[in-house]
Amino acid sequence: GVYGWGRNDNGELGLGDTENRYNPTPITKLNNSADPVIGGACGDKHSLWYTRNGALYSSGSNEFGQLGTGQSGSNNVNPSLVSTINGVRTAGAGRSFSCVANKAGKVYSWGYPKDGVLGHGTEGKFLGTGNRWEYSLEVRPRAVEALVAETIAEVACGAAHTIVTNIEGKVWTWGFGGYGRLGHGDNKNQFSPKKLEHFHNVPEPRPAGANTIFFRPQKPRRLKYIAAGSRCCWGIDA
Repeated sequence: GVYGWGRNDNGELGLGDTENRYNPTPITKLNNSADPVIGGACGDKHSLWYTRNGALYSSGSNEFGQLGTGQSGSNNVNPSLVSTINGVRTAGAGRSFSCVANKAGKVYSWGYPKDGVLGHGTEGKFLGTGNRWEYSLEVRPRAVEALVAETIAEVACGAAHTIVTNIEGKVWTWGFGGYGRLGHGDNKNQFSPKKLEHFHNVPEPRPAGANTIFFRPQKPRRLKYIAAGSRCCWGIDA
């Protein structure tokens, strides 16, 4: 079974109410023996769960459309099916956005686009009422086009950034770049997935005539496991 506990102001525990829980509590609406939950992710105020067959459910705050249900504003205190995507194999949840990859390795994201966290090449910024900057929300899963040629295996989200790996262990990051959390040697935001070059190196070929006993080629650097914190990323090599 699936359990939740902790602060529940927005229904992020999926228990049908907004009461805090001080002990692990069964999320009965996710108990389906025919298609059990096998994974999920917790954002700041929302949660995601996916099942063995790849169905995706969300609950909690939907202020910025981060639940992916086609609307924004109203919170969900019960797990709701995200009907516009299926076959989910891995999921990440940020402060106010979500990102998943399906079993075909394609990546989708939605929610609040500020700082490029959705990876769609823009932060959706426009001048709104009273000449104030506003952001175009993505309220349904939208494909991350920059990665359509890749087969993504893992997704992890920090508060405002994302890291993914493909089936070979190559790595991309995007979103808010403060404190170097994207790993590109600077503090710049990235609106689209950018290769983390350290994990895209090509194996060094043996020079013609090199002594095979003394030649030690550089091996490819790849990651098997990844994680993202509020202001950092880390990985374990393959």
